[in-house]
Amino acid sequence: MKRLILYHNDADGQCAAAIAARWNTDLGKIIPQCEAVDYGEAPPWEILNALGEHDSLWIVDFSYDKGQMLKLIQKLGDRLHWFDHHKTAIKDLESLEGIEEVQGIRRVDTAACLLVWDFCHPGRKASLAVKYIADRDVWRFEHGDKTRFFYEKFLVEESTHPLAPVWDKYFEMTDWHYDAYLMVGEELWRGRRQMLKDIARRIGYECAFLPDRQRLEQKTDATPEMVQASEGAPPLSVLMINYPGSGDMGQVVKDIGYDLAWLYHMEYRHGQLVRVNSLYSDKVDVGEIAKGHGGGGHKGAAGFVEEM
Repeated sequence: MKRLILYHNDADGQCAAAIAARWNTDLGKIIPQCEAVDYGEAPPWEILNALGEHDSLWIVDFSYDKGQMLKLIQKLGDRLHWFDHHKTAIKDLESLEGIEEVQGIRRVDTAACLLVWDFCHPGRKASLAVKYIADRDVWRFEHGDKTRFFYEKFLVEESTHPLAPVWDKYFEMTDWHYDAYLMVGEELWRGRRQMLKDIARRIGYECAFLPDRQRLEQKTDATPEMVQASEGAPPLSVLMINYPGSGDMGQVVKDIGYDLAWLYHMEYRHGQLVRVNSLYSDKVDVGEIAKGHGGGGHKGAAGFVEEM
């Protein structure tokens, strides 16, 4: 039997897929296959249509739109496992016909990797790697610097694909091994944080943002006073940076003093030039902003894609 795992290609999604790929596979009867997916892409129907009647599909740290999810439910029924913690997706899909048949956990209070862990290992304490990755993904930092330092070391691993051996190491490491691991991560973290500050100050440019209209006005076109007078609401201060989505960069921008970090970069997807936008804020619900542009995410971190 095949277990096809579609995962969002970040640390949380990779960890969630790694847990799912190793669950109940000891007897060799279940063959896991992991495929990275991203928002704005259609489901890989060529692979999905090849699934047999006893094969299952797991979607972790990710969801498709209503139409695509409905097709997957109709095709797979209870062989579909869906794990997600993104507020906008869960809200949009909670009333979908047939959703009660879908296995898995959907909850906004924790990261996807912990949701998958709780499903696969109920009552069993999660490894520190799972806890650190979950802690960083929801930007809670209950483990403080340990979370930051672990993630830095994670970034330089040779391969973090869900089937890579590094996950077997993570799930088996002792506390002593983690202590040595975090010492290396601390040095990496200090260097990268300084680099991010330098980038933000060098290439970032200021804007004013009106949440009620979801529109940016560059200060060269309109002063914050003019914008406020026209809208009757104070604008948020924004730093826009041509830089790929990064929670750490978002935090750096907020630490500098801006209300909203707006990161963007261009890339080609299926022959189409798109702009990928990532938003971070403690002052406004960026999940709702992203939803207005066809994207989604969390209250403090979200994103959307625009065709150029």
